Amino acid sequence: MTKILIADGMDKAALEQLRAVPGFEITVAKGLSEAELIAAVPGTSAVVVRSASRITRPVIEAGTDLKVLVRAGIGLDNIDRDAAKEKGIFVANTPAATSITVAEHTFGLMLGAVRNHAKAVLSMKAHNWDKKALEGTELYGKILGIIGFGRIGLEVARRALAFGMTVLAYDIIPIKTGDLAVKQVPLDDLLAAADLITLHVPKQAKPILGEAEFAKMKTGVIIVNVARGGVVA
Repeated sequence: MTKILIADGMDKAALEQLRAVPGFEITVAKGLSEAELIAAVPGTSAVVVRSASRITRPVIEAGTDLKVLVRAGIGLDNIDRDAAKEKGIFVANTPAATSITVAEHTFGLMLGAVRNHAKAVLSMKAHNWDKKALEGTELYGKILGIIGFGRIGLEVARRALAFGMTVLAYDIIPIKTGDLAVKQVPLDDLLAAADLITLHVPKQAKPILGEAEFAKMKTGVIIVNVARGGVVA
């Protein structure tokens, strides 16, 4: 029997698929502390997490039967990959699972920002109608700078072009744009030109945007960080 621990929330249909596999014994235990995970992993072959649970070196060392660690998401910063590699444990994630979801969320945040949605809601709840103060602007014709042009960055670019935006992209490797009218530029050029900037990068050793980078931006630039908090200082 292959024992699998689901340590965070999982889609009901996905969970049912796992339970239907012959030879799989599925245990769902959410919100476990490090000590509780250490107690739970002996005898377990695989652990599936999302973003809440942290698979640390002590947890991995306690998992004498661990073969697979899976992050049901994009980043792997909550799994100690070095410790897993030392023990020959396979580590995987699901990089394409949320690309469209995050891209749509990014656009929701951008639209809310340029149209002052949050302020307008608070104003209406206070029984005010601040039409002039909350006039906002359009995304159409604006320059969008995308920092990190992987799967999510690509999906954001597709939507931005459909909105009539100009799209600049920065990445540490050459980007693949297909037939999209996206221009890859140095980071400094992106910062100087962009009206809006979105971030779609993994956790970094140091922030990508700090005081020096903010000094290079336009006044009033809108920044949407749907990556990790630590990428902006």
